[in-house]
Amino acid sequence: MLTPTRTIAPTPTQTPTTNVLISVANQVQRGNTFTVDINITQVTYLAVASFDLSFDADILELEGITAVNWGDQFNPTVVIYNTMEDGLVRVIWDNADWANNENNGYGASGSGALCKITFTAADAGTSQLSFVEGRGSPVGE
Repeated sequence: MLTPTRTIAPTPTQTPTTNVLISVANQVQRGNTFTVDINITQVTYLAVASFDLSFDADILELEGITAVNWGDQFNPTVVIYNTMEDGLVRVIWDNADWANNENNGYGASGSGALCKITFTAADAGTSQLSFVEGRGSPVGE
């Protein structure tokens, strides 16, 4: 004897969208330094992120990049960066030590700044700050 069965499909859950955003000043006087925040929203278990950022090297001079700590004092977040060419910098944000040593291998979750990038306005003009499409993880907008 066959007994009819009914299959119930699981209800899909909506995954929050993770966004990576650039927060920047509108206008800066030539010769002044300013800081740009790279922010992320609604991330889950982030241990390492990388991105390439482009800018007009005739207008802006990269001074440095510092990590915003998502770890702790014993396992701090670090940022490594390398200028690939004039106007293009690769940034690696690394919180893996904290994730592995303090959080059972799971990265950080939440929203906030990943790093702060300091520029000097070297000349008058306008420069776009843009994530290079197709590079980096998680993918930024």
